[in-house]
Amino acid sequence: MATVSSGWVGGDDWQIRLDYSITNINGNTARITCTASINNRYASVNSGAVVRTTVNGSTYQQTIAPVSGSGVKWGAQHTWDVHRNHGNTNYGINVTATMPGSSLSAYRSGTFLNASVTAAAAESHTINYTANGGTVNGSGTYGTTKWYGEHYYIPSLTMARDGYDFLGWAESASATSASKHPGDEETRDQNLTFYAVWKRRYIPPAIGKLTATRSDSSGTALDTGTYAKVTCEWSVDTTLKADNTVSSVTVAARKRGDTEWGSEVALDAGGTTSGTATGVVGTFDVGYAYDLRVTVTDPGGNATQTTVITPSFFTMDFLKGGRGIAFGKAATAEGVDFGIGLLRDGLPYLPPHVETLFSSASGTLVGSAAISKDVSEFDAIRIYVTKKDGTDWNVVSSEAPVVSRNGTTGAFGSATLFYTANSTTQQLISFAWAFKSGNRKMDYSPAEFVNFTSNGTKITGGNEVLGTKLYVFRVLGIKYM
Repeated sequence: MATVSSGWVGGDDWQIRLDYSITNINGNTARITCTASINNRYASVNSGAVVRTTVNGSTYQQTIAPVSGSGVKWGAQHTWDVHRNHGNTNYGINVTATMPGSSLSAYRSGTFLNASVTAAAAESHTINYTANGGTVNGSGTYGTTKWYGEHYYIPSLTMARDGYDFLGWAESASATSASKHPGDEETRDQNLTFYAVWKRRYIPPAIGKLTATRSDSSGTALDTGTYAKVTCEWSVDTTLKADNTVSSVTVAARKRGDTEWGSEVALDAGGTTSGTATGVVGTFDVGYAYDLRVTVTDPGGNATQTTVITPSFFTMDFLKGGRGIAFGKAATAEGVDFGIGLLRDGLPYLPPHVETLFSSASGTLVGSAAISKDVSEFDAIRIYVTKKDGTDWNVVSSEAPVVSRNGTTGAFGSATLFYTANSTTQQLISFAWAFKSGNRKMDYSPAEFVNFTSNGTKITGGNEVLGTKLYVFRVLGIKYM
């Protein structure tokens, strides 16, 4: 602790004595400690004073009571905490003392002294940013200073690496996800190193021509085969990663209408960066259609594409057990099942169905279809009600019969159909069709024919939306009763 004194007052009667010191409290704070006292030279002097000590603009005042006799009349110790800046900083100390009421003018005017102390610069730490395979502000590394106790935010730096996107910063060079991003605050007062986290820009594999043909187990085409030979043209991207190679080409299958895919089966890829993958998968029932999904995978991800194998065609087929017969398709259910159109006197008995599909729940028409046919008093219409789950169309109510036409020339006919939208709600759909005046010809078009309602509320465009499901109606045609 340093000691300084003022000049003597009244010739050499008394003076101010200042004992002071400075110590570091933490990384950015120093403490100045002062004791201002009265030093009396003669035993006959009865000295006392009002003493003011000022440090960094803050003043401490004390009264030292008169005491006879020589020696130091000690004042009170007081402290001031000051800020440690980015460099060494001098702080001045000023002490004044007066003796109010003294009969000696020299005593009343008092005396003063000045001193100073130096606070060392605040502690600082270096935060290094390592580009980790790229560049940061044009170099491999970049460093900044964080001063103790001050707010520090991760800076926005210029990051570059061919074929990669910058994700942020981590404290491990091998990290795949970032823990710090530009603008985040860093509160730790210590040396730190952050490593850039990169993600390779990715172009998924390309899938070209994809075919699947019913076959026997060796891959020989066979209409009634229970296997499928799959052929798929593919390639992986080598523009962003020259050494990119395929990891696998696989195929999975599911029966049309099912939601779960079967296990992935590996195909012979036929190359490393591009090729034609081939393989035989199975087994598949001849009476059903199956979706096949091919997946091409490389180290960065994968791409998929689907195709379908159709049921086998049979002019006539019998269900095992003898309780079902089918024409034009495999027998898959009891009863009589027709998979081909019927003729009456050379004319279609049940014409191929026409359908109108909608691209979205908004009812925007993608394609249109019309049907126009002379009708008799006993004609009727049959429809399919279908719903779309994701990319698949599923039959809700198959070929529901509609009441016979009840209109007359130039009038409208109408009908209703019930179907169950979910386990608790039954929806009512009503619609109408027009008969062209004069020739008893029924004209169907999306604009005129389809006027659906849901529980009595009209739905424009011929579609109904329940949740995320899109319902579309397929008109099968005119059937003689």
